[in-house]
Amino acid sequence: MIILTPGANDCVFTFNEMVVSPYDSLLNPYYLWKINNALTGEEVLFTIPGAGDYSLNPERYNQFTINIATSSAGTYDPYLGYLAFTASGYGAYGYDSLSQWSYDAFICEGPIPMSGTISLPATYSHVESGRIIMTL
Repeated sequence: MIILTPGANDCVFTFNEMVVSPYDSLLNPYYLWKINNALTGEEVLFTIPGAGDYSLNPERYNQFTINIATSSAGTYDPYLGYLAFTASGYGAYGYDSLSQWSYDAFICEGPIPMSGTISLPATYSHVESGRIIMTL
């Protein structure tokens, strides 16, 4: 489970433990996250380049920054791990919906897409699933 708060979030995952051949030898990998809200049905896709992994021991764990903006004035760039969430945007669900997120993460062969609609490419490998709690 990961907890995301407004601003930069230092997140640790164990993606490399789940990577199988041929994805363990990609020269230009990127990670794609697909997060889903159980109450609202909302789906959000975002990516982070493999070079964004700043783990001191990448064979054991992966470490990334996921940035959360909570207003329309905040930065939103799903191609580099910048997301925007506002409690008022969830109507009758309000803050309850913030704790109802799950994620699936995939490693994909680069180059990372930097425009257009984000979707799973033709070749990818699922590396992790989990839950997310958003706090605003």
